[in-house]
Amino acid sequence: MPSDADLAILAYQLQNSEPLSLAEEDESIVFDSENEALAGFLSRVEAQLNY
Repeated sequence: MPSDADLAILAYQLQNSEPLSLAEEDESIVFDSENEALAGFLSRVEAQLNY
């Protein structure tokens, strides 16, 4: 499980990153949004972004 520091870094990266190029999109991993663990993780990331 990611730490609060990991989430803070991810939140920073999400807020300050450039859009993915088409090549990067092709190589990216797609997560199943119905995955319970991922949903909890995303909820924590969103909370960090809204902090």
